[in-house]
Formats: sequence, C-alpha cells, structure tokens
Amino acid sequence: MKKILLAVIIFVFSLTMVYAQCTKPVSVTITTPETPICLGTPLSLSATVLVSGTSQNGAFTFSWIKNSVAVTASAPITIPANTVTAVPMYTGITGAFTDAGTYTLRVEDGNAGNASCYTEANFILTVHETVTAGSIVSAQTICSGENPAAFTSIAAATGGTGIYSYVWEKSMNGAAYADISPAVAAETFDEGVVNNNGTKPMTIDYRRKATSGICPQVVTAPVRITVNPAVIAGVVSADQTICSEGDPAAFTVTTAPAGGTGVYTYQWEIATAGSGPYTNIAAATAATYDAPSGITGTTYYRRADASGTCATAHTNLITVTVQPAVLPGIISADQTICISTVPSPLMGTAITGGSENSAATYMWESSTAGFAWTDVTGENTKDYSPQALTADTYFRRKDTKGICPSVTSNIIKITVDPEIVTPVITGDQTICAGTAPNPIGGPPVSGGSVATPMYIWEASRIGGSGWVVIQGATSKDYHPGILIADMYYRRIDTKGVCKPATSNIVKITVPTPVDISSDKTVICKNGRVTFTATVRNGDPDPMFEWFINDISQGTPSSSPEFSTTNILSSTDKIQVILTSNTTGCSASAWSYIHVSSGITPGTISSDQTICYNTSPNQITQTPAQTDSYSTPTYTWETSASGITGSFYEIPGATTAAYNSTLPFTTDTYIRRVATDPRTSAPCNVSTSNTIKITVAPLYDPGAITGDETLCEGADAAIIENVTAASGGSLTGTGYLWWVSPDGISNWTAIAGATNAQYLPWKITQTTYYKRESYNNCSYTNPYSNIVAKTVISCNSFSTAISGPNPIIPGQQNAVYRVPNQTGFRYEWSITGGTIISGQNTNTVTVDWDAATGNTLARTTIPSYAISVTETNPDGQKKTTTATINTVATSIVQSLAQSGIKLFPNPTAAWFSIEMPESNVEVSYEILDLTGVLVASGSFTSTGSDQKIAADFGAGMYQVVLTYNDTVTTARLSKVQ
Repeated sequence: MKKILLAVIIFVFSLTMVYAQCTKPVSVTITTPETPICLGTPLSLSATVLVSGTSQNGAFTFSWIKNSVAVTASAPITIPANTVTAVPMYTGITGAFTDAGTYTLRVEDGNAGNASCYTEANFILTVHETVTAGSIVSAQTICSGENPAAFTSIAAATGGTGIYSYVWEKSMNGAAYADISPAVAAETFDEGVVNNNGTKPMTIDYRRKATSGICPQVVTAPVRITVNPAVIAGVVSADQTICSEGDPAAFTVTTAPAGGTGVYTYQWEIATAGSGPYTNIAAATAATYDAPSGITGTTYYRRADASGTCATAHTNLITVTVQPAVLPGIISADQTICISTVPSPLMGTAITGGSENSAATYMWESSTAGFAWTDVTGENTKDYSPQALTADTYFRRKDTKGICPSVTSNIIKITVDPEIVTPVITGDQTICAGTAPNPIGGPPVSGGSVATPMYIWEASRIGGSGWVVIQGATSKDYHPGILIADMYYRRIDTKGVCKPATSNIVKITVPTPVDISSDKTVICKNGRVTFTATVRNGDPDPMFEWFINDISQGTPSSSPEFSTTNILSSTDKIQVILTSNTTGCSASAWSYIHVSSGITPGTISSDQTICYNTSPNQITQTPAQTDSYSTPTYTWETSASGITGSFYEIPGATTAAYNSTLPFTTDTYIRRVATDPRTSAPCNVSTSNTIKITVAPLYDPGAITGDETLCEGADAAIIENVTAASGGSLTGTGYLWWVSPDGISNWTAIAGATNAQYLPWKITQTTYYKRESYNNCSYTNPYSNIVAKTVISCNSFSTAISGPNPIIPGQQNAVYRVPNQTGFRYEWSITGGTIISGQNTNTVTVDWDAATGNTLARTTIPSYAISVTETNPDGQKKTTTATINTVATSIVQSLAQSGIKLFPNPTAAWFSIEMPESNVEVSYEILDLTGVLVASGSFTSTGSDQKIAADFGAGMYQVVLTYNDTVTTARLSKVQ
C-alpha cells in the first residue's frame, strides 16, 4: 500500500514539473477597436503581448483562431521580457458576411496547446449590410411666397444597423449642395414658404443623406422644386375724361408684365367704383382693350395678369371720368326799354351738368335779328348787365363746364321804344275869383311804343313845386273847376316804358287881394299862434273877419292880426274874409298850421346788476317819435336816488343810446330826455322810463391764516378761514385751494379742496397755500393771502422765536411761533400783552398792550417780551425769550383819527394814500403779519391821492405811516 501511494506521488510530481516549466504571457491585447464593419469593408486585427521572462520551451508562438478554429498556423514570435511587443496583424477579414464571428489571438510559450502556458484575447466582429438611402418625393412647381408640399419618404433607408440618422441638404439653381440650416434630421421635411424675388424661375434641389453605424453615408436621388417669381402686373394707360355717352380712347400697354412662368394670360375687368367690385369684361382677354362708346358714368378698368399657378396680379386702374352733359341755362327775361337806356340785368341760372372739378365758363352772345350771333366781349359771368341800347337786341348765353360741348340758353329779346315827345298844351288865362277857366289841353302823345297812351294832369299853387295829381283827369284835355286863387297846370304823357314827358306849364291867374302868414310853423295843441293878413292891392281901409273851421271868431275888425289858442288839430282851417270899403269886393284866404301831438320819449332798457368798479352794458333804446318831421335830440341824466329832482345831465351823452365807459361804484339811476327842435314848449320835451344800475358790493376774497414752521413729517395745522369771501354777486360763491412749492409760481389746484378752510396732509418740504374764491364778480380779485408751511429738520431746542418785531404799541393779532416738533410740549409767557390763543402749542396769537396816557401826547413805551419753554420727550427743558421792540416814540393815531384815506382795500396791484393836508413829508412801511418789511418809501402829500405799487404777494399786511412825529397804522389786504 505504501509502495502504491509513493508511486502516485512521484507521478504527479513528475507531471507537475513537466507542465510548470513555461513562461505564460502576462497579457495579450487586440488593439483594433471592436466595432462592426460594413459589408465589403476589409479589416486587419492588430495586437500586442507582454511577457515577464524568456521562453522555457524554446520559443513563444502565436496563432489566430476564429470560432475555435485556427485560421493561421502557430508561428514563433520573439518577445523581449517586460516589453509590450506587437503581434503580426491578421488580414484575412475581407468584409464578407462570413467574416462575422469571434476572433481569438493565442500567444503560448511553446506550441503544445498547454492552457497553463498560453494567454488569449478575443475580438467579436459584426458585419452590417450596406446602407441604401431610400427615396423621397415629390418634385413640384410653385409660385413665390407659396409653401410647397412637404417631402415624404416613399422608401426608407435599409442596411447598416437598422438605426438611421438623416441630414437634408439643398442646391440653389444647380450650385453645390449645402446642409439645410438649422439642421433637419427627420425622415421627412417641410421647407415652408419659399420666395423668389427675381424675375426668372428658380430651382431648388433637395436630397436626404442617410447614415447607419459605420457604413458610408448615402444620399437619395434629388427632388426639384421650381419656384416661379410672383407675377408683376404690367402698366396700362391712360386715364381719360369724356363726356357722357362718349367713346374713350383704346387702352394701351406701357409696361409688360413680369414674373411667373414668362407666359401670360389677360382678363380686363370693369367697375363703377375704384374700390370695386370688379367684373370680367366678356372677350376682353388681350393685352390691350378698346372700351365701347356710350358710357354714362365714371368707370374704372384694370387688367388681371396671370402666369402659371402664381396669383393673378392686377394692373393700375384706368379711370374714365365721365362728365355729365352740360344742361342749357335759363336766362330771363324779355324786356321793353326806352331808347338809349340801360335794361335791367339779365339773370341766368347757374350751369348744371358738366365736370364737378371744372370751373363754369359763360359767354354772352347778342344779335340784332335773332340769328348771326356775336360774342359780347368780356361778358363771361352768369348774369349780364347790357349797356344802353338804341335798337331791338336779342341775347343768349353759351355755357361750358369741363370737356363736354357747350350749350346755349333760351333767347330773350329787349325791345327798344322811341322817346316820348314833350307835349305842348294851351293856354294861360286870367279869370275872376270864383269862376272857372276855359278848358286846357293839347295834341295826343307822340313817340313811345304802340301801347295805349296815358295822361296825368297835375296842379300846383306855386308852379315850381308842390305839384298834386288831379284825380280823374286822365284825358288829353282838362277843364278846371272854379278857382279863387292862382293855379298852375301841366300834363304828363306816358306811352310804353319810356320816361313820361311833361308838358309846358299853363297858369290860370286869379287875382287874390289877401294873404295869410303866422308867427309859428308848428304849435302844440291849444298853443298860442298869431296869424296876419296882408293885403296885396293896397286897399286903404279893409275889414277882416277870421274863421276857424268856418266858425267866426268875432266881428270884422280893421286889425289884420288874429291871435288864438283854439287850434286843436293840423286839419283846422284858418280863414280870413277881406271886405274892401273902397270897391265893395270881397276876397278870402285860408291857411293851416301843423299841430304837434308832442314828442313821445321812446324807451330805454334795461335794469342791470354789475360788479363793483365796472361799467354797465350799453343801454339800448327805442327812438323818440315826433310828428313834426324833425330828428329828436337827446340828453341823458343820472341820479343816485332816482327821486324826481335829483337827476343831473351827463356831460357829452347826446346819442340815442348810451354806453358808459366809466366804472360804477354805487347804485345809479339813468333816464333819457328827448327834445323836438321844431316844436315849441311844452310838448317839445319828453322823458323816458328810468332804469337802475345796481352795483354789487366790492368783492373781497377773504383771508386765511396758518403760517407755521414745523418739523419734517409732522402734522400741519389746519389753514383757518379768517374772513370769508364777501361782496360781488352773492350767488354761486365757492372755494378752490391751490398749492405751490415756492409761493411764486407753479401753483396747482388741489382736487376736492373746496371748503373755506383746508387741512394739509403730512408735508415733507416747505409748501405754500392760497385759497381761490369765486362768484360772478370775483374775476378781478379771486385769491386770498398766501400761507406758508415751513418745514425744517427738528433735532434740538429752538434758538429763536419768529414773529413781528418791532411792533406798534397796541398792535393786535400778532402771531409768534417756534417749530412744531413731535413729542415736544410748549408753555408761553408774555410781558406787556395778552395771549389770545395757542397756549401749549408751538404758535400763539398776541394782543400787545397799548401805550399808557393820552395817545395824542408823546409817550415812552417800555419794552415787551415773549418767552416759550420747550420740554422734549426726555423731560429736558429750555426757555427761549425774545425782547419785543417798539417803533420810535411818537403820537399814535388810528386811521379814523388821522383823517387819512387808504383805498382800494383789498387791492390787487396798486393802492392810494390820501392825506388830509398838503406839503406833509410822509414815510411808509409795509409789514407782513410776521413783522417782515416787504416795502417802504416816502412822498410829499399834495392833497390828492398818492398811488403806491403793491409789489408783494397776496395776504394781510400792516401799513405804518410816519409824518409830523405821528404814527398811523392800517390793515391792508392784498389779493392776486
């Protein structure tokens, strides 16, 4: 048993010793990347080996094995120790599908195939089928601006790994292909809108590149898109203007169309408006077009140019403007005139029809026979005023407007009559009073037209004038009635339109021995008038009896005068009968006198209410009326009370209406006095109604107060209403507050601030406020004084007290303040005065004591003082004191005591000071309510007012006047 065991041990050891005697390679590496190859692509396999020592079996060997089958014989290889050494390449891979498999490189110490002596490396080879690109569709022809149909794949790519990537590329007009950017990696592709901005067709070739694995990239066959340029319509001509139913000229081509395929079709279109709609014209498919005649309205034409599939383009419009035919005007009217006279103007209707954009032109024509017309030079307006004519003449008017033929109006005739020959009548006669003369007359009318002759007889007492038509005397002869005084006669002949002809004058003499005259021509009813009878024939001893309306006014008297107050009417007849004591003959005469009913005053209107210191509107009127045929004269009167007897005449006011330019400050009554210059008293004067001019009180915009200095962000005190707006028209009074950053300009209305007082919001910078008040009379003075809210940075106790200093003894409502600081408490004390309001606030109002003793005597005023103690939030206190000085000791008088006048108050731009005495040297100072001097000056009084400019802001001010060692103070309100 021991022998057997020993034998086995020896065998195993011997066997181990045999196989353990080799140097196994440390590593074998195939360096060719393990990637698939494409069918037909050869591949060589490279490798390296590393050993740690020399071969113990004679040599190292290598062999290439495919799928466990050696494809190369084992061959020796020299491998230095510890050096990476290249193994001869395997080149048997040709790219056939059969080349696929697992390739193994074995390097061995020896060639016994002892696994303990060799090291292997594997390489797995995959062979892919060659990639085919597939195919895409489809070729297209489009027009510029269109979107071609998307390119689709009708055959997918094959081969390779079965996974493909695509890239699309294109070629423009046969140029080199370039990838489409941004890159398109899809199997299909939609190019989108394609534009061709040229004038010729453009080609774009598209193809798809396919890649799969390591196989070479392949491309499809190209697909071509032909892009025709957009059709550019041609230019046709030309616009025309024709007359209604005319024939327009043929339309021609100015510029041929472009774009598209280069081959064009045409269609002419028509519309009655430039904006369309347009309809095709049948058979109008040529490049040019000749529109038919007979067009009655403005018509628009265009040509539609088409080419291929591109959108049709339209040419410019051709406008055939059709002017309506000119319609003949109507002129009027036939006339008959006298020879060498000017006829009435010939009036015509305006042209109708023709062009709306053309001026109407007229030409008048004349003819002496109704034909063979001649233009009237220079007569080219709608109407015509012929010159004087001496023969029958015909007229017509030729009208033109635009291009349509001119037309002529109707014809009118002006018939010219010969003048009427001056008639001659007979004859002068002398008759006795109370008898009738023989008939007078003459031959019939000579001249004139063929119309019936007409006669008018006129009579006059004086012959040169005063002719009166004799009613009913219309024959060529006339037989006067009984006459008692001289009378003149004449005949007026009329025949047609010529001026009537007046005959010679025939006088019938009736000796009249007496005439009547009066000392007045116009009297009032029952006014006294004296008549005087004058004897013509010098009768030495006549007797006179006077009658009124045939009623005797007394027995005959030798006095030729008659005085009476019994004339009541202008129709009252005054007659005197003269009886001659020498011849026994009697004669009479009569007369009339105008009796005036008196002047009526007319009316004036009307009552007015005006603002203070303004002028009223013009006082309108109806004129006074007289019956004396004279023009009334006027004076105007005014009164402060309207009471009878208080009126006085207004100088220079002598017209029928009255317009005062002077301003009114008090209610005033006004009336007008009218006078008849031809009528005697008392009915020659009359007074109109009285109107009242009511003057509203002087408008005062009121005053506000609220100046203060406060800390930034602190609550501002309310701006109080000191005095409300007053005066003016008391209806519709309202308020509006304004704010400004500087108190000078940049004023802005505060929305909603319409009360008499105003509380500002927290303010962070110095701000100024004023109040506008308004009613019907506020336009001259609408603004109050200005209030300042002064903002400071508050971090410490006050160092001074602001307010009036110096003061006038007895000065009231003086305001003093320190900054209003959050958390501070204030306590005021005063010497020589009384705190009216504001104790325990940062602002107090003080009434200073007046001087003691007689105010008219010289006094010495002690100093005044005011102090404030501030306590901060930490309880610390500080007292600030201001010594208040006074003006120099003088006599102090009020405005009333002094007799000085200061006006107007309130004022806007100026105010006046009127001293009661002349030659007084006066100096003045104007201070605001805080005591700041805003203006000063001096003047010598003259007894009249001294005007002083108010060149300072709106607000309340104190005016201090110093004169003759006397001081007078007054309050002044300045408004905007």
